[in-house]
Amino acid sequence: MLLTGELTFNDIGIYAGTFADAGETAPDMVLLGLNPGKYYLICLVDAPDGVPHLAKGMVAELTIED
Repeated sequence: MLLTGELTFNDIGIYAGTFADAGETAPDMVLLGLNPGKYYLICLVDAPDGVPHLAKGMVAELTIED
């Protein structure tokens, strides 16, 4: 759904973030207070070829249930 164009920027919110330098491991993220629903974890880092990791499939779906 994220990569198929079914979402617009109005559907997107940023709830957390983390970062690491090349070759390093990013610190864990803690997501608190999310309402039930479907969320996506995405990577916006560019690869050396200029294509963001997101476009290469670095996406994970997260579902919060009641």
